Amino acid sequence: MKNYILDGNKEFRRRVRKAKESVEDSEPNSAALKSELTKILEKVLDEPLKPILERDTDSWKIFSRKRDKSPNEANLSFIEDKKVGDITSGKVIGRLRGTDVSFIRGGKTKLPDFDFDDFFSAYGKEPQIAFELLFREHARYNDRFNYSHQPARSGLKGHIEAKFPAFDYGDLEKVKADFILETTGQEAGYRPSNTKINIAKEVIDYSFNIPESVLQKLDIESAQDNYVTEAIINEDGEFESVGEKIPISDDTDDEINNYVVQAATDSLDRTDEMRDEDIIQIGDKYYTYQFTPQGESDKQAYLKFEGDGAGTIEGFFKDEAVKNIIMRILRPFLVIPDEVYSFKVIGNIRTKKKTAPTYREFATEAAEDLRVMDVETGKEGKPLTQSMIDEQSKRAFSHKTEKDEDGNPVFISEKEYAKLPKEEKENYKSEIRYYEISEGGVKSTKDSAEFGEEEVMAETVRAEDLKDAFREAYVELTFEATKHGEYNLSGSRSRQNRSMVTYTNKLKKNVRKLKRMIGV
Repeated sequence: MKNYILDGNKEFRRRVRKAKESVEDSEPNSAALKSELTKILEKVLDEPLKPILERDTDSWKIFSRKRDKSPNEANLSFIEDKKVGDITSGKVIGRLRGTDVSFIRGGKTKLPDFDFDDFFSAYGKEPQIAFELLFREHARYNDRFNYSHQPARSGLKGHIEAKFPAFDYGDLEKVKADFILETTGQEAGYRPSNTKINIAKEVIDYSFNIPESVLQKLDIESAQDNYVTEAIINEDGEFESVGEKIPISDDTDDEINNYVVQAATDSLDRTDEMRDEDIIQIGDKYYTYQFTPQGESDKQAYLKFEGDGAGTIEGFFKDEAVKNIIMRILRPFLVIPDEVYSFKVIGNIRTKKKTAPTYREFATEAAEDLRVMDVETGKEGKPLTQSMIDEQSKRAFSHKTEKDEDGNPVFISEKEYAKLPKEEKENYKSEIRYYEISEGGVKSTKDSAEFGEEEVMAETVRAEDLKDAFREAYVELTFEATKHGEYNLSGSRSRQNRSMVTYTNKLKKNVRKLKRMIGV
């Protein structure tokens, strides 16, 4: 019986047939013969498969060795406990041939997710964090400080650059190569690359503690002397200073204070001539505005945290809630079995948040200039009415998969969408598309999800408010992925162990014939 599996000997088939014919008139004898043959078959099928495979030296050599002639330990380990009966298993056949068919989808090998957590537990490192934030006095207003990132004077892309999670991607290349080998038996080729892509953005609330030592560096005599001088329009129609210098106060109870001057400076009513000559208008009076810097470096300080606990940059990356958010974003890339990525997290600290206008708010304001557009023809249609805008806002989003009882899409309004958690929002698609048209065609587009978004930004903060502002800060993160390479996996016949294909096909066919002969 064992020899039949190896060579399909016709004489063995003839003998089995004659034995069955000799007892076919006696049901007890026929049952006894089948029972004995079944016992022998079970014994043969339970023998180790490896010795049978080793008989075909060419196919075994390819299966049991790597390209460098060293033992393919993954394949040897895989086959060690396999029995002769396993030769009919699709998974075993696929492994022996060189492409495990259980992983093939659409002609390409699709592997199970890579266990990144297991890898990181063995090869992970502490996050590598670079941080630079400079408080600098506003160019015009005493004791008001800006902290926005300045790319021109910094070597960083933001206040924060962190390698997170931190590991040597060379280690990841080796471990993934082993994973592929152990999973499929393939010694996959590797194609190096160096492609960078921004994969996501996220805003995380965090409370930072500004040390008193930093605030003390800012608590010195103002680096600049700001004042206004009353001005009139003379007979020649030109502005002329006529009064004494009036200091700009920090006290809002004073007539000339920082807030009033800032509002006047930013006023849309200022003419180009007023801007050119540093003229502002407060009430019914004109003033010249003077700024005399003593040197920017006199009143600035880098934010240096004390320790690495909560409220610091290091503490931010140690915070479990923060880590969970970051890993949720990166995990889809981390578990890809045949691609190797590393990541850089770029962050900017913000203290101001505002909500952009919703589509309804935007369209109501701009209704006179908006037109319905035929998507198929691109032609301009009738103007939008308020009732049309209201209806669009009520049906601004539809669920990607859910339908109502009549089989129609499930719609929700802008207000309902805004209340959803971020993860739930991903289940909806926009039903509104706004096109900005210029003479050259479509200039830009914006869908309903982009209206009403919350935006965070840096702002100018009074010295005495800095500590509180940073206690309620936002960290705006951008995630940059670098793809270092990809393993070449294929489910095509060209990558199969052809000698093993021929040999295993014969073994599998003979085992199946043997089972049919015996009737099991």
